[in-house]
Amino acid sequence: MKTQLSKSASLLLLAAFSGVVGVFNSPASAQSFDLIVGAPATPFTSIRGLSADGLHAAGQNSGAVGFAQAFIWSRPEGVRRLSDLGVPSLYSGLGISGNGQVVVGAGVGGGYRWSQAGGLQTLPPPVGYVGASTSSANNDGSFVGGQVQINRPQGLPPAYFATTWDSEGTPTILDPNRNLGDSFINAISRDGSTVVGYGRGGGLQAFKWTQAGGIQVLPNLLGTSDNYNEACAVSGNGQFIVGISNDRS
Repeated sequence: MKTQLSKSASLLLLAAFSGVVGVFNSPASAQSFDLIVGAPATPFTSIRGLSADGLHAAGQNSGAVGFAQAFIWSRPEGVRRLSDLGVPSLYSGLGISGNGQVVVGAGVGGGYRWSQAGGLQTLPPPVGYVGASTSSANNDGSFVGGQVQINRPQGLPPAYFATTWDSEGTPTILDPNRNLGDSFINAISRDGSTVVGYGRGGGLQAFKWTQAGGIQVLPNLLGTSDNYNEACAVSGNGQFIVGISNDRS
């Protein structure tokens, strides 16, 4: 059965299929669309994170050869490249904290956390791991999540591990024994109590993680035996999780 798209959804789809990237503002009294474009050398723009109030965003611009420039956007100030704010070039912007003040991503030396107040903090992988990248954060950016990897020999693909970093930059690997196979983080609750994501060992397995309880695999929808589940987002208090189970939202 066909579902009629709302005007807002139609505009967003049009923007997406036209290669346009922006922030759509839809208060009760008015609607507007903010177009976000890159510099001539980095025209390809992607927004990767949005603050809880929708007034800040983070992402990256890239050129034809794929070199990335992280940026932060706000309605009053527009686009500001992190390279103009003390962050080296070739850093990607992959997420933003709920309060809109902290950008996370990947760059030279591993993942990073940046804020105007605190500057750049590099978040390296634990000893024995490589390729750290951060993409999610709690409300104030003191607790961030991403992944690290181990490069395997003989042409095998890398093994990926969902990882968090605390305010001091100490990493914690959520599934060190790879019971879920490769694991990835999609979201962190506002209070930092809950992390959600998925593992892809033998299909996809949705999981949540807490400091007290560790990894918990989330059940299939309606108890089906198929194994295609992904936890995509979590409420601010960590009590509600949404995602996909066997192609159902």
